[in-house]
Amino acid sequence: MLKPEKLVLIGLDAPIAPRIYDYAMKGHLPNIKRLINRGVYFRNCMVPYPTITPPNWTSIVTGARIGTHGITCFNMHKPGMPLDHTYSAFDSRDCRAQYIWEAIEETGEPVLIVNYPSTWPPRGKNVIQIGGAGLALNEWRIAPGLERVEVGRYAAKYGVTICDGMLFSSDEYPLAAKINLREGGEWKNLPSGVKNIREAEINLYFPRALYRVKHTSWLLLALDYGSGFTEIVLSKARDFSSAFARLKRGEWSQLIKDIFETEKGEFKAAFKVKLIELSRDCSKIKLHVYPIGALSG
Repeated sequence: MLKPEKLVLIGLDAPIAPRIYDYAMKGHLPNIKRLINRGVYFRNCMVPYPTITPPNWTSIVTGARIGTHGITCFNMHKPGMPLDHTYSAFDSRDCRAQYIWEAIEETGEPVLIVNYPSTWPPRGKNVIQIGGAGLALNEWRIAPGLERVEVGRYAAKYGVTICDGMLFSSDEYPLAAKINLREGGEWKNLPSGVKNIREAEINLYFPRALYRVKHTSWLLLALDYGSGFTEIVLSKARDFSSAFARLKRGEWSQLIKDIFETEKGEFKAAFKVKLIELSRDCSKIKLHVYPIGALSG
């Protein structure tokens, strides 16, 4: 038997384990099924309580219970802090136990960490780390600029670079922006066969942005080819040929890259969009903009 040269640890945050297993056995998750069949699958594992992200992820990579490693909840409270103050438990400096990569580092082997929660700032000299200060790569639950408390490090606030996800809809939803479609204006280079168009201006509202972002708006164009509205495009100008996304209902865009101007300068960022709903009469529309992630900084 060949001796493995590399170890890869992959974690999924907050899945429903029986459903993951069921979907895998039915063939919907073939790669996970292959891992189960070729490896070991545990049922009814003992996990630390409370069963939430920071304590459990920390226990996985330290082998320690929460009373040993010290990450006891989603938010932390230290002696001497005001009783109504906490801060996010995503700071590696609060972990009192040794991480597995610190032990590996002692053998001289390199370690790559990608978005492992509660592990920022990086610990170790031979460690390459991306993310770990939140639940997503571009989420910062500990970062300069977040509200500080008198004792401890940061309050339970967090920011995202560039921003969290956004929802635009013809219906009213909490934390969403409403789309108001109107008769389409003069658009250049429309494809042949278009019978009717509707348009709306979308003003990005950049939820949970760590840095203030300059106002940005897109144009949404809905197209009817004779059997009702079946497609939209997103563009910065009334020119179909300059559209950066073209979608039918249920479709995701390709990865989109753009420049966003913030109070800290320009950031190149990447994101996707999905057209969740589009009725034939264009009375119902729902567009999801995936979190916009800065590619540097």
